[in-house]
Amino acid sequence: MVSYPSNPKRFLQCVNVLGAQSFQAGRHYWEVGVGSKAKWDLGVASERVDRQARVKLSPESGYWTLRLREGDQYSAGTQPWTRLQVGCSPQRIGVFLDCDERKVSFYNADDMSLLYTFSNGPRGRVLPFFSPCVSDTNQKPQPIQLLHYPPVDLTY
Repeated sequence: MVSYPSNPKRFLQCVNVLGAQSFQAGRHYWEVGVGSKAKWDLGVASERVDRQARVKLSPESGYWTLRLREGDQYSAGTQPWTRLQVGCSPQRIGVFLDCDERKVSFYNADDMSLLYTFSNGPRGRVLPFFSPCVSDTNQKPQPIQLLHYPPVDLTY
């Protein structure tokens, strides 16, 4: 079994690209280009997750995520997984984090249709979470890309 350091930077080398170490208050939106990848996970992770354990992507474990498997099987990271009906495969996924309302929403950023909302989202500090799901070392992994991270003022 591989041992990983207990360090938030292990999760996100792109946190520096986002210009923030973590989020604890306010509203934040970013888009991730997933292209035609057949497998990925993305969302947010609590700063307090166990970084040395095998990752179980669920709110109970400190993860609020959306995933794709087999190229067309979208699921929200609940336990058990919540299967989503997605009309067309998005090339971009929008992640909207509302720390104050404790909501994490995922959008098809191509047409801004809502895919899923966790209404009982994280408390405390969280970090963006991205996984390209590299499992076959013989294949060159297709990247997922952070496409859009503007400062967003979503006051009503």
